[in-house]
Amino acid sequence: MTWRGAKDVALAVEIESPASRRFDRRDKPDLHAEAGIPAYWRVERHPEGPHLHAYELVDGEYVHVAWVRPGVAWQATSPYPVVLEPGTWAT
Repeated sequence: MTWRGAKDVALAVEIESPASRRFDRRDKPDLHAEAGIPAYWRVERHPEGPHLHAYELVDGEYVHVAWVRPGVAWQATSPYPVVLEPGTWAT
């Protein structure tokens, strides 16, 4: 296993579970922002499929830039360009 410092991380992705929901929504964004990670994505589980919440670091705080639901494609630009459509992800 190789450990990297936060300065080497361009994107943090969290997949919520019922046990981690509160920590993932309240505490982890602040910890990632303090570390200077430019982008943070959180995946929530819903009956109709996964939802993606995307955040970008602006002046030391995360700004919510996208909420992507199944059936909707989203073109991310940060930290790199990629098209995502949560409805195509296996659950």
